[in-house]
Amino acid sequence: MALQSSGVAFRRILSHFPEEVSLAFAYGSGVYRQAGPNSDQKNAMLDFVFTVDDPVAWHSKNLKKNWSHYSFLKLLGPKMIFSVQNNYGAGVYYNPLILCDGRLVKYGVISTSTLIEDLLGWNNLYIAGRLQKPVKIVAMNEDATLRSALDKNLRSAVTAAFLMLPESFSEEELFMEIAGLSYAGDFRMVVGEEKAKVLNIVKPNVAHFRELYGDILQEDPQVVYKCQQGHLEIDKSPEGQFTQLMTLPKTLQQQINRIMDPPGKNRDVEETLLQVAHDPDCGDVVRLGLSAIVRPSSIRQSAKGILTAVTDQTQSQHRAAVLRLHAPSTLHLCAAPSAAGPITFLKFLLRHHQPIRVSDRPAPTSVTTWVDLILAQGKKNLTAFLWGQGLLNGFFESLQIFASRPRLCLSEIPLRNRAPAQPPG
Repeated sequence: MALQSSGVAFRRILSHFPEEVSLAFAYGSGVYRQAGPNSDQKNAMLDFVFTVDDPVAWHSKNLKKNWSHYSFLKLLGPKMIFSVQNNYGAGVYYNPLILCDGRLVKYGVISTSTLIEDLLGWNNLYIAGRLQKPVKIVAMNEDATLRSALDKNLRSAVTAAFLMLPESFSEEELFMEIAGLSYAGDFRMVVGEEKAKVLNIVKPNVAHFRELYGDILQEDPQVVYKCQQGHLEIDKSPEGQFTQLMTLPKTLQQQINRIMDPPGKNRDVEETLLQVAHDPDCGDVVRLGLSAIVRPSSIRQSAKGILTAVTDQTQSQHRAAVLRLHAPSTLHLCAAPSAAGPITFLKFLLRHHQPIRVSDRPAPTSVTTWVDLILAQGKKNLTAFLWGQGLLNGFFESLQIFASRPRLCLSEIPLRNRAPAQPPG
C-alpha cells in the first residue's frame, strides 16, 4: 500500500495519548493542501483517527491523561463513552477543538473491529471513506487482518468508481469519483458544493492519489492504465460490469438489491446484480446505493457530535484559540444572553438580526463567517435556508463549537467587515 508515512510533528502529537493504538492517521486540509477556502494549512485544524483494540481501556487511560478533552460524558465513565461511540453514528467518538503542541486538533477513536468491518463491508463508509483519500499514517502495528482490510477498501473504491465512469477517462476523473464516494448522499452536502469540495481535495493531490492507487490500477486485469498519459480504459460490457458488481462490498450490494428488487419479488443479490450489469443506468444505481449508506451515517454522526463536544470550562483557552485563528475584529452585543446553549444562541441571532445585503454567495469556513452569515440573512427557517445554500456541512461543525461553550457571550464572537448591530430592546 502507498499510504503515507508521517513526520515528527504528528508523532509528537500522538505522544500525548495512550500508546495502545493499532492504527493512527491524520487527514484533511491540515495535512494535505486543498484548493479553495480550506487552502490555509497553517491555521487549519489537524484531524486524527486512533484505532484501538480495547476502546474502554483506551478511554479509561485517556481520561486520566486528558480529562478536559471530553464532554460531560466523562462523568459517566469510559464504558458509557464507548457505548456512545459504538452504538450511535458511525462507530467513532470525536473529541474536537483540542489545543495540542500549539495546533488545534480533533481526534476520533474507533475500535479496530468496527474499522475492519467498515473497510470490508462499507457498513457506514465513514472512516473507510476517509481512508480512500491520501492520509498520513502516524502509527500502525503488524495486524495482518487490518492491513488486508485497508488494501481491500482501496480496491473496492476503484471498482465502485469504475462502475460510475465511462469507458475512457482521465486519472483526475477517476480520483474525483473515488474521493466523492463517501460524500454521496451526505445530507450536509448538496449538488455543486459536493463537486467543488471533491475537486478541491483532488486537484492539488493528484500525485498522492496516484501513489495510493497506482499499483492497484497496474494490477487490475479489467483496465488499461496509461500512466504516462494519465489515461485509463475499462471494460464496460455487461460481463465486465457484472464481475465488478460481484466484488463490491456486501452492504453496497445489499443496498443495490433493495433499490432494484420489486416489492414481493425477493430476488437474491446475484440475480439483481446481473440485471444491473445490463442496465445502461448501472452507474446511477451504484450511486444511489452509496447514498443509501452514507446519508444515515452522516446524519447520526453529526447529531452525535453535539453530545461529544467539550463543555468543561477548563477548555476556555482552546475556544479562545479558535476565535484568535479566525478573528480580525469583534462585534459587541452587550445585551446578548450570558449563558446561551447553541439553540438559544441561534434563536437570539435570528431574532435580533440586521437585514444586511450580501452581494455574493458566502462560503463560511469558521465560527466567524457563520455568525456573519446568520446575522446577515436572518432567516426564520434556518435549516431550510442552509440546505438551499449548500452550507449544512460547515453549520454542523460550527454548532459543535457553540455547544462546547455553555457560557458563550456574543461579545466574544468575531465578525468580519460588520458594522455593529443594534442590541435588542
